[in-house]
Amino acid sequence: MLKKIFPKKKKGVTETMLGSLIAIFVVLVVTFTAVVDLQTFYINLQLHQVDRQASLRMETDGGLTEDTKQYIIDSLSKMKGFDASRLKIKASNTADNHSPNPTDDKNYANYGEPISLALTYNYTPTKHHLIGWTQVTTEKGNVIPITVHWDTTSKGIRTVTH
Repeated sequence: MLKKIFPKKKKGVTETMLGSLIAIFVVLVVTFTAVVDLQTFYINLQLHQVDRQASLRMETDGGLTEDTKQYIIDSLSKMKGFDASRLKIKASNTADNHSPNPTDDKNYANYGEPISLALTYNYTPTKHHLIGWTQVTTEKGNVIPITVHWDTTSKGIRTVTH
């Protein structure tokens, strides 16, 4: 009775099934990457990388300098389709309205004080729609803000001369 329920497998069934599963997986991956906009993942990864590097610079400087701000914009401008007007940089300590004399600067953090940097990029995704199996239409979607945030402490030591 068990032999009727579970018949003996024929030779080669496993290889055929494995090949079919691999082919189905490949077709699904190709279809997924063709339909889904993966640019948001790449933007997020790039923002994390640049945010970390800029935060390390802010640690040593005690805040966001113009050089670091320019580094952020230059690094992100290497991304495909980057628009600097869509980038918002928010830092806890900035060089805005600071004195030319670095010892008089009140906007920078002293050693051990917390500093933070948040980068927000407003991305407009492209939505893809399949029509049958042969045509793909695209349309612009709503703006998606992609934000990364980094908190650290200042390592900058200011020397004061008397």
